[in-house]
Amino acid sequence: MLRLDYTLHTGQRLTIFDRTQETAGITHTSDQRHIFANDGRTPTRDPSRIDQIVLHHTGFTARNDHRFDTVMAHYAVRLNGQIFQLRQHTARLQASTHTRRAIDIEFEGNHISTREFRSFLNHLVQHVDRSEWVSEFEFHMVTDIDDDLIMEFINAHAAAGCRGATNLPTVLVPTTQQLLAGRLLVRFLTETVLTIEHIYSHQQVYTHGNRGNCPGPHIWFNVGKWAVDNLSLNSSGALRPIPPTIGRAQIGWEDERFRLL
Repeated sequence: MLRLDYTLHTGQRLTIFDRTQETAGITHTSDQRHIFANDGRTPTRDPSRIDQIVLHHTGFTARNDHRFDTVMAHYAVRLNGQIFQLRQHTARLQASTHTRRAIDIEFEGNHISTREFRSFLNHLVQHVDRSEWVSEFEFHMVTDIDDDLIMEFINAHAAAGCRGATNLPTVLVPTTQQLLAGRLLVRFLTETVLTIEHIYSHQQVYTHGNRGNCPGPHIWFNVGKWAVDNLSLNSSGALRPIPPTIGRAQIGWEDERFRLL
């Protein structure tokens, strides 16, 4: 893995760990989906057509770097702020029609979806006699996340006997290091790929399947919306608008209460 150090126009330093040698020859994700477009038949593209960045979350956390080699993205941003380049910009990925023109960035972590969150609430209401607390937790899930409250929720979930549930989110919110690294990466891309004009959440551009809560309101607000406000990128013109978020309040992804930085 090659370490590459850059100095941005702002004077900020950026380190990217190049894993393109490690990912060379990898054509499928860990669940055996084709990484490259048209079921692998169109692996490359003209990079001069790139005009957008799309933000995702991985849906998992990992103990080792190699877990990211099968992720369908050009870059991955780890919870500790490390940035991996997984594929060259010439790689056309099998995600949706936007891949002819997008650089895809995956943020390590899993933001709970609306369906999973409601399933949690229903379980807790049925098995834990703390319905008022459950309502309070739902409020915090869509506003200001508190680590102690998250741990209390997880402990209550375990106490309720819900062992091995696949619904339990791996990570509910991104870390400060991760968000700052995401901002630096987006700034770097706008400085080096001069054709980039747009930034989108995966929720805005997917053409098929269920994208859950990808990449989640915290990543969008603190990286995507930040880029719109500070780098003059545009988030309009996608297949869908910025989505509402989870919970009864249906607070929009650009609500100030998602600000973490």
